[in-house]
Amino acid sequence: MACLLQAFQRASAGVFLLALWSVIGGEKLLVVPQDGSHWLSMKEIVELLSKRGHDIVVVVPEVNLLLRESKYYTRKVYPVPYPGEELKDRFRSFGNSHFAGRSYLSTPQTEYRNVMIVVNMYFINCKSLLKDSETLQFLRESKFDALFTDPALPCGVILAEYLGLPSVYLFRGFPCALEYKFSGSPSPVSYIPRYYTQFSDQMTFRQRVANFLADLLETPLLYLLFSKYQNLTSNLLKRDVDLVTLYQKVSIWLLRYDFVFEYPRPVMPNMVFIGGTSCKKVGRLVQSVRTELYARFTAYPEPVRAEELRLLPSPDGSHWLSMKEIVELLSKRGHDIVVVVPEVNLLLRESKYYTRKVYPVPYPEEELKDRFRSFGNGHFAERSYLSTPQMEYRNNMIVVNMFFTNCESLLKDSETLQFLRESKFDALFTDPALPCGVILAEYLGLPSVYLFRGFPCALEYKFSGSPSPVSYIPRYYTQFSDQMTFRQRVANFLADLLETPLLYLLFSKYQNLTSNLLKRDVDLVTLYQKVSIWLLRYDFVFEYPRPVMPNMVFIGGTSCKKVGRLVQRLKSWPGA
Repeated sequence: MACLLQAFQRASAGVFLLALWSVIGGEKLLVVPQDGSHWLSMKEIVELLSKRGHDIVVVVPEVNLLLRESKYYTRKVYPVPYPGEELKDRFRSFGNSHFAGRSYLSTPQTEYRNVMIVVNMYFINCKSLLKDSETLQFLRESKFDALFTDPALPCGVILAEYLGLPSVYLFRGFPCALEYKFSGSPSPVSYIPRYYTQFSDQMTFRQRVANFLADLLETPLLYLLFSKYQNLTSNLLKRDVDLVTLYQKVSIWLLRYDFVFEYPRPVMPNMVFIGGTSCKKVGRLVQSVRTELYARFTAYPEPVRAEELRLLPSPDGSHWLSMKEIVELLSKRGHDIVVVVPEVNLLLRESKYYTRKVYPVPYPEEELKDRFRSFGNGHFAERSYLSTPQMEYRNNMIVVNMFFTNCESLLKDSETLQFLRESKFDALFTDPALPCGVILAEYLGLPSVYLFRGFPCALEYKFSGSPSPVSYIPRYYTQFSDQMTFRQRVANFLADLLETPLLYLLFSKYQNLTSNLLKRDVDLVTLYQKVSIWLLRYDFVFEYPRPVMPNMVFIGGTSCKKVGRLVQRLKSWPGA
């Protein structure tokens, strides 16, 4: 399962990188790195982008540790006022101090002094770069398309503003919790442990008190680290500048955390977890070691091999169209796929990319078509604002009731259930808008991946634990944005009150069905929370900002057809 999760993490990072740089057309990318271990993490991505045809320039100080010449990029070197020996001494002192003995109370002061050994040098680098007129002129004239930087210190952030470039951050943590401070992600001290505390999200009362005190230190620490950059930025841009505002202009945060091993925490939609991207690929473990590791880590099933099966039940209709493209791609990569389908269906046809397992349902094809036709027409019926909830509920129930009949037929079909048990699938991929796939994952004991695009009950919030304040998270069908008037907030609050009874009306019938199948009392919310990854078909470019959990990945646009460049005639059209 660890391999499956890592594959989805890598894929999600790739989706965002390609989404950003596909529009560049293989043109120019400016990279502003930090020297040392931070560069090692960034270097692999830079080389991959170069292999894909991008022209990359890396801005480096003339005295550096690891920023060497490479066939994958061009270096733009700027002068700095210190010799190579001083650079090595600073890094040597910084590294050695990590192993010095210290008490718990002295850790903040010791760590601050240690970090400042290299932070002061990075400030000298940044000051030298931003005052080097020859380098700045070169960067302005080069007409870059985007800037890629490590935001642990703000030199790249400042340069992106100066050059007017969209930016991507590659980040792995910093004492001031930059990713929370500058993105607006919720960060309650009751369960988000602070840097260097070494706590988990399950803290005792004493640990929470210590975490609160550590949190109080972050603001003055941020000031001490960043205050010198404030004047430097204002002098460069010829205006008063707030660094927080500059950081918030980022297009994407690539976070080198692995959500499998980190504690759960809400993040913003443009924050992508890419933990493991810098890890070297290793071969298979010998059988004895593999057996030992599996015994120790029984919470994680064995890695998914390409030749093993994967099970994919899906609701019929447009939901299947979204899932179909991913299914076909997985098949092309060597996975053996079985799709569980009702014998009477609209779009779940045979394909060379998967095997269908068909189960019987108690309605004819004409009834199926009538329901979908009525459901589609209902979307265009005239309605008042107040009547919308009732009409939408009635319209949705036309197909929801049919999907329940499908699920009941599947979970009571002993022949199909026996086939599924005996097939020994490795994972389950489903649309969780209705819980049949979720129930089946529990029955078969399979890890699951959800592909989701929204539902009136706000399932992704209810079942993932993502913060969802009604003051700025608009509810389904309200058509509000995150910038609401007072009246809209009141209406949004009332719409939120309707979600709980609506969820009960839609899902209550599944409760008994699940308990009968599993032979025990079951809470559907608990089953939903066992998901490994949510793939959310929202596009964060067009959606309002909102916090999500680390195992929730935005893949908006994956179902869109790629379009070519505009023809010359259209390019010359006024306003094009």
